[in-house]
Amino acid sequence: MFNLYKANMARLFKKSFYIFGLVVAVIVTYAFTSNMVELPFLAEAKPADIMIFVSAAMIAFFTIFVPIFTNSEYTDGVIRNKMIAGISQKEIYISHLLTELSAAVIMWVCYIFGGIIGGARLNSNYIIANVVILFALFNYIATVLVVAFRLKKIVAVMIIEAFIFNMCFNSVMMGNLFLTLTKDGVQRVMSWLYNVSALGQWFTKTGFADEVANPGVKAQVLISFVIIIVMTFIGTFRLNKRDLV
Repeated sequence: MFNLYKANMARLFKKSFYIFGLVVAVIVTYAFTSNMVELPFLAEAKPADIMIFVSAAMIAFFTIFVPIFTNSEYTDGVIRNKMIAGISQKEIYISHLLTELSAAVIMWVCYIFGGIIGGARLNSNYIIANVVILFALFNYIATVLVVAFRLKKIVAVMIIEAFIFNMCFNSVMMGNLFLTLTKDGVQRVMSWLYNVSALGQWFTKTGFADEVANPGVKAQVLISFVIIIVMTFIGTFRLNKRDLV
């Protein structure tokens, strides 16, 4: 497993699209937090708040990157060769998940660096908010990887994952409405459901969602962990019985 992970990490840094994404993470975060590029609706916001707003770009990036990175192993015949070498599809899947989570951590560090040099002052509240966003990104990657690894046609994967991204966005838009119409226990349940989506957790940290949408940091991290576990189970269920044709 560790050798698979090392091989994947080596392949990761040969992907020009990923390297480009790291560079963009630094430059774009710096440009917005330093007010080199201004967002009119965030004109009065602190650099750290602008930085959190920009973090949504990482979710969008991995919507595209996960299928590109995963499905290239189908087109290059790498998965078939690994299976011939006696490696199970489940081991390949887990190694991909660990690699793409590592890719998210590296990009997150680049994003943090860009924000700091752009003038963002990260006190404990902002650090916690960014950690929540990182775990939300983890749960999103675990979700889209299920699709990317099960389907061999990258066009189909890209369409489905674009649908997932839009579904996440629309769910939090509708969630904002429903949360204003509910009270007490129902509202509490709704706030947890709202945070199942990575974009839901992102909205609670940007200030665009009402405070009732935030079930708390511990709850958000717990939700992300549960989603990662559930999606990994779904992604690996009976996977070794699948034939690659």
